[in-house]
Amino acid sequence: MQRPHGVLLLLLVLTASLLLFWNLEEAPLERWDELTNINVVQETRSGGHLLPVLGGKPFLEKPPLWYLLTSALTSFTGDHLFWYRSVSAFSGLGCVLLLVLIVKRTHDIASGLASGFTLLSVVHLFVPSVAGLFSSHTFRSADLDALQLFLLCAAWFVFRSEHKRKIAFTSILIGCAYLVKGPLALGLLGVCVFTLYRRRAELRTFAELVLPAAVLAGLWFCLMFKYTSGGIWDSYILYHQLARISGIEMHVEPVWFYILILAHPLTNPAALPAGIAWLRSLKSGSLAAVSAAALLAGLSFILTKLSWYVFPVYILLALITGRMYRQFALPLQILLYVAVAAGILQSLWYVIRL
Repeated sequence: MQRPHGVLLLLLVLTASLLLFWNLEEAPLERWDELTNINVVQETRSGGHLLPVLGGKPFLEKPPLWYLLTSALTSFTGDHLFWYRSVSAFSGLGCVLLLVLIVKRTHDIASGLASGFTLLSVVHLFVPSVAGLFSSHTFRSADLDALQLFLLCAAWFVFRSEHKRKIAFTSILIGCAYLVKGPLALGLLGVCVFTLYRRRAELRTFAELVLPAAVLAGLWFCLMFKYTSGGIWDSYILYHQLARISGIEMHVEPVWFYILILAHPLTNPAALPAGIAWLRSLKSGSLAAVSAAALLAGLSFILTKLSWYVFPVYILLALITGRMYRQFALPLQILLYVAVAAGILQSLWYVIRL
């Protein structure tokens, strides 16, 4: 690694750490969904339960992994808001670093750094309700999104590695990601299956990819069916998963809702260079670009819309931007630098003033 790149990597880590950890405990507790999540952790921990509970009953809104991990962490660190939010903050830092490594592996360190800084420029990931947008979830909140995205980034990093057991490890990570927040993990599983299909992999390899993840998710479902006498079917599967397709809790927005968020200069300052990179990649049939388009289309046609559902698209766009960085003309590179600086400064201004 050349010295300038080493300096930039250090700057990336320091900037990410400031954005994620500075004044982490100072932001007001968000009613949706931080308060509920923390209440679940506290009751689960204090009662010594093996599965999340709330109000003396099994908590069925979301899978258990974030709650159990946070419960274990706070049993050692104490009941402090910083530690409830730290799982997301550490996961966000992991996402940034994994993005750098993923792009560096196929391109170079400069492209990897471009991906990392592009992700850090997304104000929406660090500042709640930016630009008047209702968005209580961030990489600094006691929510589940960042941990799931970190596990999915880790799964893809392992999948594209040379490790001889990479398929099984990928499956385990995808299974864990499902146990954090559900269906998004199935999207990456589908991408991995498609990749193996294009490589004409053996049937045994497909089984190695699917079975560990299916066993992890299946064990949780079976345990919860027994533990709740089938209540998980109505509460989690029918309501918190399938009912969202038709719209619940008045979270119904126009079909272009996520496009407006992605293109807004205050939520995503690097929208223009990232959008250009995505269009160019899409023309060449890039798997990441096609995946971003498919994910955005799927989210857009599901009637229940919440602004933080778009978080994985930001990661894909940052990945694509880094990969295309070397092909940018100088004016577009300069535009990216300015956008990254503007986004990071906007988020830092929020964090420092807490």
